Amino acid sequence: RVTVGVSVNSDNLLEVSFANQNFDFDELIALLGSYRLKRRYHRLKDGTFVSLADQQLSGLADFVESAGIKKNMAVEGEDQTVELPLSQAMYIDALAREEDGLRLERSKRFKAVVRDIRNPADADVEVPHELKGILRDYQVTGFAWLSMLASYGLGGILADDMGLGKTLQVIAFLLAHRDAAAQRCRVNHVQS
Repeated sequence: RVTVGVSVNSDNLLEVSFANQNFDFDELIALLGSYRLKRRYHRLKDGTFVSLADQQLSGLADFVESAGIKKNMAVEGEDQTVELPLSQAMYIDALAREEDGLRLERSKRFKAVVRDIRNPADADVEVPHELKGILRDYQVTGFAWLSMLASYGLGGILADDMGLGKTLQVIAFLLAHRDAAAQRCRVNHVQS
């Protein structure tokens, strides 16, 4: 039985770890390869055989394949962990929700990233004072979504029907970042 854990590290990369005491990451990938080839058994490095009739492997095999995880991707020094771009967070979360046979343990930070991106209306993002009272609720949500993506180093595309204020949302985003950069400069100047 393999438990998959996903977290976000200090470099804003996803760390996907595979917890199993019987074999390392490369052997797990080889085992899943045998499963995909519809073999009945897989021989581990130590000579023991593993039955591949277990349906729990189906969800894990689909997860590994869909996330683009391959052999030799293990993080150096951590043979059970691979790093993926943070941009795959929503995709991995959706995969985990769809796969019944997959046991995915999500860290608090991973859950927070997914929640922040899914629910931008709940974000604590300040609308620039020049546009307070001008932006409509859905425009504030679009502005908050862009701001949330940017805070995680991600990008996005606003798309809706014409005339709903995408340009105004982007202007609000740019103004907010200009104001934040100016504030950082003032703080750095005072500290100097």
